[in-house]
Amino acid sequence: MDGVVRRTRRYYLLLSQAAHELDLGAIAQINYGQQLSEPGILLPDSFPALASLQEKHYFTAEDVDGADCDELACAGVSRTDLDAALAQLVALGYGLPWNIAFDPNLLILKPLARASGVGTRTTPVLDMGLKSTKTKLDLTLNVEAVEGSAPVLAVALQTSSDLETWDDLAAFSDSTTDGKQILNLRPQRYVRADWSVTGTDSVFLFSITGKTR
Repeated sequence: MDGVVRRTRRYYLLLSQAAHELDLGAIAQINYGQQLSEPGILLPDSFPALASLQEKHYFTAEDVDGADCDELACAGVSRTDLDAALAQLVALGYGLPWNIAFDPNLLILKPLARASGVGTRTTPVLDMGLKSTKTKLDLTLNVEAVEGSAPVLAVALQTSSDLETWDDLAAFSDSTTDGKQILNLRPQRYVRADWSVTGTDSVFLFSITGKTR
């Protein structure tokens, strides 16, 4: 789930799936509702394995835009139908700008997942592109659930132009409860985050996402 998510509907679908896998039904349902509130082009009745996809909450072309063959197979599309499915996505405008509301700049630095205190961890590197010094990045830390005694989540951001030398970019305020924080940044080409959890039996459910402008 790391990387660019082109469609807002798909972003909420992926968050809902992640929460469901963690047995967080209420959070999964909230994100599912957000997914359904976004516009989209319905998959045609002739789309391969449509009933199986709908059962997994893939209803529109936006929901599957960005899915690879493994994801489609897990959602119920047989290996023999994958070529036909991808061909229909192309016919619907898969990978192209559509004349509906969507967010082409949605980025995921850290997907929604549980995190407990086991030292400092680092996210995968996000490549902002060659023109990154002219790109503004609005980065959001979204804490959806917190457990434990005296829990603290610390998230610091670093940036680099060459993947060798990393400079401190910014840091979110330490989180002790659920909620959102937003930082407005102007990074170099590459961005990553270091995060750590402290406290007794502390667990955070959080994600780090961004939008370029």
